[in-house]
Amino acid sequence: MKTNPFENHPIPYQLLIADDHAALRNTLALWIGNLFPQILILEAENGLEAIRICQKNCVDLMLIDLKMPDIDGFQVTQRVREICPHTQIYLMSMIEGEAYQQQAKLAGANGFFSKNTMDTDLPLTLARLICEAV
Repeated sequence: MKTNPFENHPIPYQLLIADDHAALRNTLALWIGNLFPQILILEAENGLEAIRICQKNCVDLMLIDLKMPDIDGFQVTQRVREICPHTQIYLMSMIEGEAYQQQAKLAGANGFFSKNTMDTDLPLTLARLICEAV
């Protein structure tokens, strides 16, 4: 009888980064990968691709750019929330303001990051979420 050699190994924590700017997306993936090498990082270059990925496999956490050319981060959040109700969803933008944070919550996001402060805010949030998942 054959056995699956990966059967007893848990699926790694999965993070999906959706941003239409490849340089930012790749840099963010490298940075997070260096901070948290135990997680699997997926990338989507637009909102529709992010939704397609989630239709195949619900990830643990998503970082979604607010402004993308096909559909915006609020719309992606609403659609992913329907498909993957347990996915932690955080919107990110260069634009700051309470109105965007409120709109993110109304769309179903768990939080909102300013790209201007992600270097301090994001690692703390990721560490908390990953520790809770383990």
